Amino acid sequence: MNAIALNSSVVNLSKVIGPSLGGVLISVIGVAGCLLVNAVSFLAIIFSLLMMDLPQWQREQEKDNFWHEVRDGYSYIKTNNRVFSVLFLVYTVALIGSPYSRFLPVFASDILHAGPLGFGLLLAAPGVGAVIAALCLASLGNIRRRASFIYFSVFVFSLFLVLFSFSRSMPLSLFCLAMVGSSHIAFRAVANTIIQMEISSHLLGRILSLFLMDKGLWSFGTLFIGAIASLVGTPWAITLSGSICALSAGILLYHRGQVRRVANERIIPIPADSNTQPD
Repeated sequence: MNAIALNSSVVNLSKVIGPSLGGVLISVIGVAGCLLVNAVSFLAIIFSLLMMDLPQWQREQEKDNFWHEVRDGYSYIKTNNRVFSVLFLVYTVALIGSPYSRFLPVFASDILHAGPLGFGLLLAAPGVGAVIAALCLASLGNIRRRASFIYFSVFVFSLFLVLFSFSRSMPLSLFCLAMVGSSHIAFRAVANTIIQMEISSHLLGRILSLFLMDKGLWSFGTLFIGAIASLVGTPWAITLSGSICALSAGILLYHRGQVRRVANERIIPIPADSNTQPD
């Protein structure tokens, strides 16, 4: 979890520094020059990959059919309630909650009347919160009750997303967005940790691929939230998205409690005054 949290902090720090650096480069060398610098920067990534001393990859068994491997991954998810709940929450937040960032220009211009500087601050606030949360997670070390932490993080994410939708104050909006960013990265980092520690090595790649598919749902979620915003307005659409995320976490939390209750009822207690002696 420490490594995942540190990686998340770097990714979100780039979301704060990158746009600022991009703005400076655009003013100096223009948009085309900025894109050229971005393309050249990938050479550093390629060089770092070439420097890695990785063991030669070998498969111990005959290569299976691609679709057979995909079906194995889905079958495993259906039989593991813990992993299924994590992926369900990840997909729900990605589809319904995460697209809020696509509507920040509307809040900056039409609701908060913040201007370009305020819009930049609104974009940076979730990244700042995410960096702080990721560093805190890395310093905490191991978290024992990871599933409970995930539900708590989703509730916090939903709460501050709803508060942001009602906010008409710039400082309050920045604080809410920082909390949204911090709870979102905490939820996603711990979810990633659960998957990597729960799944056996021969299925890990397939399940992680399903986990990383959540980023592709943002675009579909933007269409959904945009359609709702066209009917009831952007603030109410964001309120609805936060409420759906909280409701999904509540349903899964209730289901987990019911499963535990049924499991406990199946355990037959031995009366304290029983005279039965073991064989």
